[in-house]
Amino acid sequence: MLPDYLTKSHQGIPKDRTISMLIRHSARFPITSSEDVWTAGLTPEGIELARVYGKWLSHSYEIRKIESSPIARCLDTGKQISSVLSEPVQVAGVEVLAHPNEKAEYDSLADYLVHNRWPERITQIAAYLVPNGHHQEGLNIFISHDTVVVAMAAYWMDKDVRSKELWPRFMEPFFMWWQAGELIASFRGETRNVQEIFETQLAGDFMESVLDSK
Repeated sequence: MLPDYLTKSHQGIPKDRTISMLIRHSARFPITSSEDVWTAGLTPEGIELARVYGKWLSHSYEIRKIESSPIARCLDTGKQISSVLSEPVQVAGVEVLAHPNEKAEYDSLADYLVHNRWPERITQIAAYLVPNGHHQEGLNIFISHDTVVVAMAAYWMDKDVRSKELWPRFMEPFFMWWQAGELIASFRGETRNVQEIFETQLAGDFMESVLDSK
């Protein structure tokens, strides 16, 4: 059985278009040291959760792409999802989905929320999720870390979910898609038109390439 927060998160998400779904990796072993941040793998329960979620998703969506942070627990989450599909998808590791803190970007999230000025590292992730031609029609799954989900909830939805009681759970999803020419984001049952954010924060050559691909 899947937890309610996973099944309920898909209510209202369309199934007839290109969807980006960013998720945290599945359940992992505890992190008790700085080294564990990079090496902690999936628990047996985490492996089973990823497989069950993958099977559940396959009943409603065409899963066309799976990309992941290069960290093993994220890659393994993708591989477990892929393993239960009737047509398995190759899981690719991409650096842009790794932890967003190379220059303390995540640590400064509170300042960005106040001033709405975002560093390149955060906007890179945000841009990567927007369906823009490297996505495929159907469900595109991007597997990353809780810090990335937090950053995207802040950037696109103006939500601060850093507190313990709001922290993203294992495999909790964040969605993006185009609808009637407008960019839509959805997180925890709340759906927003984020076209203005897209146009003001991600303008220029990137925006032109996205519009050309729609």
